[in-house]
Amino acid sequence: EFSSRPIPASELARRMNDAVGTQDCKKISYRQITDWLVEVGMLKLVENAAGSQRRRPTDSGEKLGISVDNRIGQYGPYQVVLYSEDAQRFIVDNVDAIMTFAADKENGAQR
Repeated sequence: EFSSRPIPASELARRMNDAVGTQDCKKISYRQITDWLVEVGMLKLVENAAGSQRRRPTDSGEKLGISVDNRIGQYGPYQVVLYSEDAQRFIVDNVDAIMTFAADKENGAQR
């Protein structure tokens, strides 16, 4: 089920896995989604002040409906990448490509 309000990739992955249920399918992770979005140019890796890599939307990603929101958590302020309903649909429409990319990456890592 798509959310009319923007949600993080982890929530989208959970919803996709719930929709598949207990069928004999591999679960999708938010990391597989975001790695693929980097590969297709919707997200880019940027270094933050602490020197760690963060995923942020490219211009193409922003046009698709990927945004960044500032939030406050128990450890202070942080940023979360959110996906609009259009971006959620784009991800679901490309789930086969995401899983193929993830499998290729996994197989490449095992060589």
